[in-house]
Amino acid sequence: MQMQAVGAVLGMVIVVHIVLEGAYLLRQITDARIKSELRFELLRQQIGAARIQRLQSEQSRLCWNGYRKFVVDRKLRETANVCSLYLVPHDRKPLPLFRAGQFLTFRLNVPGLEQPVVRCYTISSVPNENYYRVTIKHVPNGTASGCLHEAINEGDILDVQAPRGNFCVEPASRGPLVLIAGGVGITPFLSIAGSIAESGSGREVLLFYAARNGREQISNKKLRSLARTHKNIQFYVNYSNPTESDQPGRDFDFEGRISIDTLKKILPANNYDFYLCGPPSMMESLVGDLQEWGVPSKNIFTEAFGSFSVQAVRKRKSGGTNGSNGNQTKKAAVAAAQMRVTFSKSRRSEIWDGSCEDLLSFADKAGIQIESGCAAGSCGTCQTAIRSGNVKYSELPGFECEERTCLPCVAAPDGDLVLDA
Repeated sequence: MQMQAVGAVLGMVIVVHIVLEGAYLLRQITDARIKSELRFELLRQQIGAARIQRLQSEQSRLCWNGYRKFVVDRKLRETANVCSLYLVPHDRKPLPLFRAGQFLTFRLNVPGLEQPVVRCYTISSVPNENYYRVTIKHVPNGTASGCLHEAINEGDILDVQAPRGNFCVEPASRGPLVLIAGGVGITPFLSIAGSIAESGSGREVLLFYAARNGREQISNKKLRSLARTHKNIQFYVNYSNPTESDQPGRDFDFEGRISIDTLKKILPANNYDFYLCGPPSMMESLVGDLQEWGVPSKNIFTEAFGSFSVQAVRKRKSGGTNGSNGNQTKKAAVAAAQMRVTFSKSRRSEIWDGSCEDLLSFADKAGIQIESGCAAGSCGTCQTAIRSGNVKYSELPGFECEERTCLPCVAAPDGDLVLDA
């Protein structure tokens, strides 16, 4: 009996020993597997970093300074007053990929004008290495748009700067997006929505598009097809003046202009990033209403037509422009009256009285011509050397200036200033 007990104890000891040994071996195997996975993940990251570095190096090599010759490979009529130009490099070399939402800067030799005209147009295609597409509305009496619509044909050659701009969305990011377009303001969103669809990221996108009617709507079939084939993309259309042939539910979803009430009918909350591009009236209304709805300014991104400044809307809504502190206003006016802006090449010197928002407008008012493009601090066309003094910006421009230069289109003097203009 005693021997049986001793045998049982020994058996238990052996079993425990075997279990501990097994656990130890399992732990070693597990540790080895974890170390192997970590080494594999590190290697994968290193390979990914090397691939990104190689891609960035390649893209940097493909990029260009100044103007490059592009051939109009195709000219496609979108609506009665909108056309798309498909541009391929004249030298047939590969193109650098751009960020969805960026624009191209054109230098156009317009018939009848002695000096070239510089204009910026958003890229409406998804990033690829073969061509760029821009979609342009023929503005009544528009010098540049009239030239591109009426004088430029397939086979013609245009001078184009490399893609620029910060009104961009990273397709692989996860945060939900609301894109709001008015008229030809749909162009950056054609690129952005298409890029997100191609990335397969599944990022939630709600695209709201306002047009007068079906005759003036751009890429309706393409956008509706995108929404049908990608569950993460929703597409809603407003017609402000539908024709008899425009059918609710088939051609458009809402009648009237896009408003905050339109958005509230679809959006369950306001916790989105909002991107807006359209005419000034739409922009001014919606930016203010979004802020009143509680959307933080950091979640509102804008690309405006012409020289319209959304900053002015934000300041007005926050009380920054029409503040009640009279002494501060008087001090600012006195400081402005004491600043002298000198244009050295033109041999002109003017007092900055604060009546202009930026140096480009100030120069134009004084009869001094500074070549410009976007008038929003993005293209760099108006970059001007500073001989002495300093400038200030209401917000950092999208274009990175060279040292001791400024962008007059979005800059104001910060004391006495001498510009090489």
